[in-house]
Amino acid sequence: MNPLLEQEYLDKIRVGKEKAKKYYDSGDHENASEEYQKCSKYCEILVKKTEDETKKKDYYNAFEKFVDASAKLKKMKTVVGSETTRTREETETEEGFEPYIRENLMHRNKETLPSWADIGGLEETKNTIKESIVLAYARTPEKVEIEGWRNILLFGPPGTGKTLLAAATAQGLDAAFFNVKAGQVLSKYYGESPKIVNALFEVARAESPAAIFFDEIDSIALSRCAEIDEATRRVLSSLLTELDGMSGTEKFVLFLASTNTPWDIDDAVISRFEKRIYVPLPDDDARRSILRIQLENKGFVFDDYDWLVEKTDGYSGRDIKVLCKEGAYIMVRELNPGVADVADAGLEEIKRFEIRTRKVDRGDFEKAFLRMKPASTGDMVKQYEEWNDMFGAL
Repeated sequence: MNPLLEQEYLDKIRVGKEKAKKYYDSGDHENASEEYQKCSKYCEILVKKTEDETKKKDYYNAFEKFVDASAKLKKMKTVVGSETTRTREETETEEGFEPYIRENLMHRNKETLPSWADIGGLEETKNTIKESIVLAYARTPEKVEIEGWRNILLFGPPGTGKTLLAAATAQGLDAAFFNVKAGQVLSKYYGESPKIVNALFEVARAESPAAIFFDEIDSIALSRCAEIDEATRRVLSSLLTELDGMSGTEKFVLFLASTNTPWDIDDAVISRFEKRIYVPLPDDDARRSILRIQLENKGFVFDDYDWLVEKTDGYSGRDIKVLCKEGAYIMVRELNPGVADVADAGLEEIKRFEIRTRKVDRGDFEKAFLRMKPASTGDMVKQYEEWNDMFGAL
C-alpha cells in the first residue's frame, strides 16, 4: 500500500476519534457513533489494502473496536446538552430524563464496585454508614421508630477514600449506585437542571435500595455570598427540596456527598446533612492496611512494612496507591530495560512479551519517594481538624 495513502487514512482516523470524543463529551451520542462508524470504514480499507500481516491484524483490531463503540453509542439516547438531536420539548414529552439518568449516572455492574475490605482503615466511618443501613431494614419493637442516617457528608483532604466509601456502601447493600458530578446535572436549557435532579431521585426511589453519591458538592453549594449562576442556584434548590423529602420515606435512598472544602459550603446545605464525617489522612494502622492492599493483594512481595508505614506519614490513600505503583514500576524498569522498545513491534508482539519481576525492596521506594510527594500539607490538615471540631457530626 502506498505509504502516503496509508498515512492519509490514519490521519482521517485520528481526526474522527477526536471528533467522536468531543461529541461524546457534549452528550451527542448520535454524532459520536457516526464518527466511530467512519473510522471503522477507514480501518476496513486499510485491512484490505495493506500487505503487512502485523499491520493488518492491528487495523482489524481497531476496526472491531470502532464498530463496537459505534453500536454502543447508538443505543444511548442523547438527552442533555445536544442541539443536533432531539429538542428539549421532544425529550420532555417522549421520555423525560429517566433514560439519561439510567444510562449516564447509574452504575450497572454492582459486582465491580469496591467492597468494605478494599478500604484500609476508616473503621469508625465505615461502621457509622453500616449502622445506617441496618437501622433502615432491621425490625424494631412495636410502636418504636428508629431511623438510620439518610444524608451523609464526607469531608477531608483529597484522596482519603470518600468515593470508595460511597461505592462500598452500594456494594455492601447490593444497591443501585448513582455516581454524580455537577456537570452531569447542569443543562444549558432553562429549567432543565432541576428536572434532572428530580428525575435522579425518582429513579433512585424506583431502584431502591439505592445510594446517590454527589462528588464535590461544593461546586454547586457555595455560600450565598459567593457568585454562582442562576442555573446552579436552581439545581441547589431542587437538591435541598429532595433532601428534605427523604426522611421517613419507605423507599431506602442513601445520599452521600463529598467535599474537599467544607468551609465553602452554604450553611443551609451543611444543616441538611445529619452526619458530617471527617475522612482524615490514614493513621499508622490504616496506612499499613492500604500498603498491603496495594502490594500483597496485587502479587508483590515486600517485607519492610514498618519502615514504609513510618515513611508514608502524611500521605493520603491515593498518594500511597500512586507511590506503590511508582515503586513497582521502578523495579520493572530495572529488570526490563528494553520494555519501551517493545511498543514499536506491534500489538501482537506486546501481548507475547513477558514482564520479569522480583521482590520490591526499600531501594525501589527510596527512588519512588523522590518522585511522589504527599498532596496535603500540615496547614491543610489543621484547617480540616478545626472545621471538624466546629461542625463535624460523627
